[in-house]
Amino acid sequence: MSGMMRLQRWMVIGNIAKNPTAQEVVQHLTDLGKVVVPVTPKEKPVKSHEGNFDVANLIINPAVGLQAVHDLASMGVKNIWTQPGACSDEIRQACTEKGLNLHEGCVLVEMNAANAKM
Repeated sequence: MSGMMRLQRWMVIGNIAKNPTAQEVVQHLTDLGKVVVPVTPKEKPVKSHEGNFDVANLIINPAVGLQAVHDLASMGVKNIWTQPGACSDEIRQACTEKGLNLHEGCVLVEMNAANAKM
């Protein structure tokens, strides 16, 4: 289980209104008692969101996600979780260069599996 799952303050980045998976992730994290801020970069840039976030979950095209990683690093976010299809070599490289923890996987699958073991 990723240590990120234990963290409480999450930013979920994607097209929240139009992506059912993004909506489900937001709801699932909220149901688990996490503080969740949904972010749609086309509506409001990632860097314009204030607050301290433990984890950013990318559910977005990797080209947009790369800019989000740069913004998140400048905001002090240290943990990046990418859903399947949201990661790229460029995101991996940016995370390494900026000293960010990167986890690739599905929040819904991994958190359900972790909860089943409890």
